[in-house]
Amino acid sequence: MEIEDAILALSIFLFISTFIISALNTDGMLASDLLPVGLSLLAIIMLHLLKTTYDVKNINYFITAFALWFLAESIWLFANSYGIGKTIYANIFWLSGYPFLFAAMMDLRKRYFFQHGPAAKIMIVIAVATVAVAAMCITNIAEIRELTAENINLIISTAYPIMDILLFSAALYTATGMIGARNTILLIALSMLAFATYDLGYLYAIKQDVYYDYAYLYLDPIYNAGYALIIYAAYLRYKITKTSTK
Repeated sequence: MEIEDAILALSIFLFISTFIISALNTDGMLASDLLPVGLSLLAIIMLHLLKTTYDVKNINYFITAFALWFLAESIWLFANSYGIGKTIYANIFWLSGYPFLFAAMMDLRKRYFFQHGPAAKIMIVIAVATVAVAAMCITNIAEIRELTAENINLIISTAYPIMDILLFSAALYTATGMIGARNTILLIALSMLAFATYDLGYLYAIKQDVYYDYAYLYLDPIYNAGYALIIYAAYLRYKITKTSTK
């Protein structure tokens, strides 16, 4: 078994473990926090592997973004495991990763975007969806009357689905008008859609105070799918570039 196949197999195992935790429904919070740490680390390793055969600017941006998210996942795991509650530091690293993801998408668009095709119509639909998501998030902020620690966390949480939808839009827009690597970009788009879906669900669950009760069992598989799709996208691209360099 090649190293890339082993990484993919391990990521699939971790992703499937999410459903096992949900099915067992027995004190799965710690394991649920641990899985994204492993998946984000595997994403970094797979991207580094891809860099050995395809050293372009967007790969470095992706590696930096997921390295920051790996740190965020690790801080989140540590804070929740020991009941420290300082998850605000994890948010700093998560938010810091987004500029690099946007930079990666800009480089991908510049590298692969060749024609407009049906992109204009798709962007209209995406624009409407983005406005709807933004309006929903702003409504949540407008209902806040005092800045408690819980409400600050809620405000920060509103930023994530908006940025995820914008990244999804950028990836889908690039995929509709590109000639090469379309499948890879579509997988990235699906990954961002998974993160957006999770972040919207998390926002709602936190507001209803049900995330830690049971909602995480249904939302975490969606979140972990975002990492798994990134790993698979890098895996497919690595297979192609590895063959072409032989």
